[in-house]
Amino acid sequence: MPLVMQMWNTYKGRALAVWLQSNGIEIIPNVRTADERTFSFVFRGIERNKTVAIGTHGCIKKVEDRQHFKRGLAELIKKLSPKNIIVYGSAPDSIFKIYKEQGINIIPFESEFAVSRKQVTVWWEPVKSEISAKQKASVLQNTATKGSKRGLFQQKI
Repeated sequence: MPLVMQMWNTYKGRALAVWLQSNGIEIIPNVRTADERTFSFVFRGIERNKTVAIGTHGCIKKVEDRQHFKRGLAELIKKLSPKNIIVYGSAPDSIFKIYKEQGINIIPFESEFAVSRKQVTVWWEPVKSEISAKQKASVLQNTATKGSKRGLFQQKI
């Protein structure tokens, strides 16, 4: 995404936060970095020593993305010294252990995608041993075609 769009998205998030706060709604600021160029603006307007939220979903799977995420997280810790970090998505120890050891409270909050995958697994496990291989293939094909877990629940077995 072009840097100017990243700036615009950060601005919109901060503007919404100001409006919510001015209307008596407490907010937890979300911080999303990309590469080092974003470090000059993504931390502006966020109070030090408070709680912040970050998202890992889509940011840590690929090695290059994970490295960008780690650098951004280190910069966040350096500039904001948060007491708590709410992590939307997975919070692997390979990334967050060092900050836990520094006394920062890391609070993982599963993404909707992860929750939906668990629901499919929970639904599927007791059923899969009771249906034929042909029916399994049909259910899995239908799910892939639909692009979501909805296919599992619409498929007649």
